[in-house]
Amino acid sequence: MSLRVLNCEYQSDDNLIFRWTYDFAAAPQEAWQIMVKSGNDTIIWDSEWVISPDHHAVYNGRKLDAFETVFWQIRGKDTCGNITPWSKPQKFTSDLLEEEDWQNALWIGAGPENEVQFDLSRMKETDYLNQNAAFKVDSRAPFLRREFELAELPASAFAAFCGLGNGELSVNGHKLGKDILSPPRTVYRKRVLYNVYELTPFLRQGKNLFEIVLGNGWYNPIRKYWGWRMQWHGFPKMRLFSKLTFNDGRSKNIISDLQWQYAFGPEVFNCFYDGCHYDATLEFSRNTSALWQPVHQVPAPGGKLVPCCVEPEIETEALEAVKIYSPVQGIWIADFDKIISGRVKLKLHGQRGCQIKLRFAERVFPDGTLDTRGNSIGLSTDIYTCAGDPDGEEWEPRFAWHGFRYVEISNWQGKNPPDTGNVIAKVIHTACQETGLFN
Repeated sequence: MSLRVLNCEYQSDDNLIFRWTYDFAAAPQEAWQIMVKSGNDTIIWDSEWVISPDHHAVYNGRKLDAFETVFWQIRGKDTCGNITPWSKPQKFTSDLLEEEDWQNALWIGAGPENEVQFDLSRMKETDYLNQNAAFKVDSRAPFLRREFELAELPASAFAAFCGLGNGELSVNGHKLGKDILSPPRTVYRKRVLYNVYELTPFLRQGKNLFEIVLGNGWYNPIRKYWGWRMQWHGFPKMRLFSKLTFNDGRSKNIISDLQWQYAFGPEVFNCFYDGCHYDATLEFSRNTSALWQPVHQVPAPGGKLVPCCVEPEIETEALEAVKIYSPVQGIWIADFDKIISGRVKLKLHGQRGCQIKLRFAERVFPDGTLDTRGNSIGLSTDIYTCAGDPDGEEWEPRFAWHGFRYVEISNWQGKNPPDTGNVIAKVIHTACQETGLFN
């Protein structure tokens, strides 16, 4: 018998579950033994031999520290007495286990400090919505930033981050993680998910910069979807706790507090069902420092913060169109040959201020024009306003998600019609491991 797949699910010390399978076993498993060690090879937990046919086990060692990196390995014994070699050590990093581990990190954002709290149970009632008709949703994506200095590089650095409705965290220009549209949707007043990212490779001596962009997601939907598939929970907000540990054991924490700044920039509109609007003429430069304002401390979403243990949404494939044709003058249709979930990356040249419109659908009419009837009330439209860069421009929306086979392109800029290199479909779905297939 030989061990094959090892993984662990981690939510708390009393809910840390190890799992394993075997490549080959001549006889059933009779017992297992797990060893958990710290980074300096100190044994944290030795289960000793446990008589059990189960291929999973719950951690039963000491309480782990926040962001503690540990290693675990296992060996098994079958009913014939055969014992496997110890598996190769597997590494994982603990999360923030308790509310106090966040150490006074605030919920911050660009929204008002005294945010309206709607009764979500009444958001399907016409009378209730009419009572709040004056309320306006801000559908722009706020950008947040915080500079910090390091006299020396840390040995390790991690950050726990939650951005609602969706958030992207970058350090010194590097986006952290492959996940897209994080965190997943939850009942925000009961439970909110956060992710942990490693910062170590991206830090540098001297000045460093945290940058965050917050999308609306399921948290800050526009009014037309209230009571249908979405409820309004609040304006975009975020919470962050980062810990930098140095070789001599010292640590430095950087949290979401009132030292952060915010500004509104090129992400002028985003909505899951209606799409994204991006104005490249509003992109930040060195001359836009006056746009940045102190953040506001905003109300918490209400739910308990817990680590995200589900597989993230990721980009799994990039597709070129099988053909691009023009059913009517001024309109182009890109056909990607199959229905996918995802978004599109544009590559183009355009005059400053010109708008390129992309509409998405799963079908076309017999005359080749786009059939959007399957989109229900969703507009499923992305709009890009060109910066006018003579070297060309590229854009891929951060907070868009569409189901489509066909993309309609209007107001295309350039001497030549769009080709397969100008419009690339990005397939996005949950990063589940493939365990089988249909033939």
